[in-house]
Amino acid sequence: MNLYKKIIKKIEYIVFLKFIIKPIMKFITKFIENYKYSKINDKKFKNYKIRTNSILIVEPNEYHLEIIIGFVKYFQDLGYNIDLFLRHKNSEPFILKNLNKVECFYGTAEHLKKLLKLNKIKQYEYVFFSSSAYWETNINFSSYLDYLKFIPKAKNGILMVEHNVVPYLKEYNEEKYLKENRLFTLSGFQNTPILNPHYFGDIKTTPKSKEKTKFITVGAINNDCKNHDLLISSIKELAKENITNFEVIIIGGGNVLEIPKEIEQYIKYLGKQPFSVMFEEMEEADYFLPLLDLSIEQQLRYLNSTTTGSKQLILGFLKPCLINDEFGKVYGFNNDNSFLYQDNNLKEAMKQAISLNNDDYLIMQNNLKILADKIYQKSLSNLKISLKRIENE
Repeated sequence: MNLYKKIIKKIEYIVFLKFIIKPIMKFITKFIENYKYSKINDKKFKNYKIRTNSILIVEPNEYHLEIIIGFVKYFQDLGYNIDLFLRHKNSEPFILKNLNKVECFYGTAEHLKKLLKLNKIKQYEYVFFSSSAYWETNINFSSYLDYLKFIPKAKNGILMVEHNVVPYLKEYNEEKYLKENRLFTLSGFQNTPILNPHYFGDIKTTPKSKEKTKFITVGAINNDCKNHDLLISSIKELAKENITNFEVIIIGGGNVLEIPKEIEQYIKYLGKQPFSVMFEEMEEADYFLPLLDLSIEQQLRYLNSTTTGSKQLILGFLKPCLINDEFGKVYGFNNDNSFLYQDNNLKEAMKQAISLNNDDYLIMQNNLKILADKIYQKSLSNLKISLKRIENE
């Protein structure tokens, strides 16, 4: 009986912690966060003098910070001043130091919503949503505008980037913004205007490593985004053929990647890392591995709807990629600027990449720069044309 009572008390204690204490602590933490950032940013924004010809860029989510630099550059190239509204968890100094003459205001989702309602927003030429979606745990909203329940009143209205053309262009009722020249996408899928943010600041472009070839892959460890099993099997096959002068750097959170002991020596598994580490590893790597697989249904969206974040990194850091030919063609990659392989024959592509000499590598890297510059100029032109059309209407 005593054991029975102890078990009951233990269960009651667990239930008390989980269903009573935990929600209360979560509420208190959220309240403190809201108060802290409201107090700081209310005063800062109230006293802030908005510069003439300014754009307000808003990132509603606690991620996507890496693409902000690219969007800032497009607007600055067109002569605009830039201010940022960011979630407080997006305040990573390493990324923000790359921003020139940009003022940042931070807050929780609730606080940014409060700031966007202010009459002061009317002083901005445009409010630009770098993500049209608002995705957060336990939030029923998907569209950021649905969450706001109002449209910020900038002089010339709003602009936005839709990251998932299918199905959200229709589900979020964004077709009207597309017709009004206010909506952009990262790759121009479904006849939408491309605005691709692949500028990451002052990046060091490096030649091919002399000692051993370095491959890198960056992104979540799950089959929705990448097939890491394909990578593991390819490394095993290379090792069996006694090809050992290479290293694979793996960066990404999510699931824990299980690495077989026999190939541990070829892998530098870093897990989730801050941008400072990721950027350094990207600079020193030779090739990028998107690890896209046509046989995985969840990844087919990268063919015509959603842009893999790998594209921005490949273009921004000028790292030739090894990619399935179907995906490669969609993003403008070819055998002049990357290694395209059929089906899942990644191993053969890795062999070719390892054996490539530095002179040919530099040619491939230069061809990749030509593609990156072409995409940049097309994106800049799309933005310029859209703003002109809006202001002439």
